[in-house]
Amino acid sequence: CDLYFPKKPNGQLVVVCPGGGYSIVSSYNEGVYVADWMLEQGITVCVVKYRLPNGHCRVPHSDIENAFRYCRAHAAEWGVNQIGVMGFSAGGHLAASLLTHFTDSVTRPDYGILIYPVISMDPSLTHLGSCQNLLGPNPTDEQRLKWSCDKQVTPNTPPCLIVSSEDDRVVPIQNTLNFNKALKDNGVPSSCLIVATGGHGWGFSGYLEERDRVNETILSFLFSQNKSNALRVGIIAHRGHWNCAEGGYARNSIAALRAAQM
Repeated sequence: CDLYFPKKPNGQLVVVCPGGGYSIVSSYNEGVYVADWMLEQGITVCVVKYRLPNGHCRVPHSDIENAFRYCRAHAAEWGVNQIGVMGFSAGGHLAASLLTHFTDSVTRPDYGILIYPVISMDPSLTHLGSCQNLLGPNPTDEQRLKWSCDKQVTPNTPPCLIVSSEDDRVVPIQNTLNFNKALKDNGVPSSCLIVATGGHGWGFSGYLEERDRVNETILSFLFSQNKSNALRVGIIAHRGHWNCAEGGYARNSIAALRAAQM
């Protein structure tokens, strides 16, 4: 995996799973450019160049779990207190499989962000290439069910944001809708943004008419999940010593905040 460290970390780390139909790893459009944007937000990034399955479905899943184990082990050293997972297309399936098939508390993401994800292995809904590369040419019904992530959601699945395009002709939008419904049916906090146009594979470098809206939605979700933000909000809620020289005689001044009673 490739690690990216911001100058002013905000306490969050996102493990990124690029897409590529489980036949390649699109590590620039859905990896490097993602990291560039997140670094500007103060987010540490781990882009996973996972091994391709070639019909062995546990191979990429074990890689993403090992990436989580490594990042958890170094979290304190890196100033990280929260680790989420983000995936695109088939990488979205890999991220969703971690959200629903994590082994333990170390490999359980704190949250997930899925971008135009493959979710289902159902022949009527799946992306055929991703399914065949992951499960082989003749998957059993049991395999299809296990790796259809919408069928594996539980109340312990982490919170999730899903973003897709309505005009996606590669991965049917029903993948997104079904996963979002499964999350809500299990009481898992979820958000879903479907933009009108964009097709499939726009990542962080391709043209997208509603790019600003998508980026703002992702950033808002990340902010809402950040434990550090919750701590900062708690401090702001306290009144500072404003009516004195230390506070600067202004309730909303920075000096008043610094003099706040904890």
